[in-house]
Amino acid sequence: MGTEQPAISRIERDVVSPSLDTLNRLFEAMGETLTIRPVGLADRLPGGGNQSIAELRADYRDLTPEERLAQAAHLSRIATELAAGAEV
Repeated sequence: MGTEQPAISRIERDVVSPSLDTLNRLFEAMGETLTIRPVGLADRLPGGGNQSIAELRADYRDLTPEERLAQAAHLSRIATELAAGAEV
């Protein structure tokens, strides 16, 4: 597929995130097609999106302070990764 083994290894070990072009070539090498489509927030919520904003807020209020901090740290890591991937 035109990518050297050390580069594949870095992807497999989650050291780097592959570009969309690299992902596409990986899928093609496996005989697959990469398809990207938007998914609405409601499609990703528990219960198929049947939860209201009020219910989501209530779920958050039920978390312990430690769970809230852990969730905030996780979301911060995701935001940092997204921001780093957006820098071109």
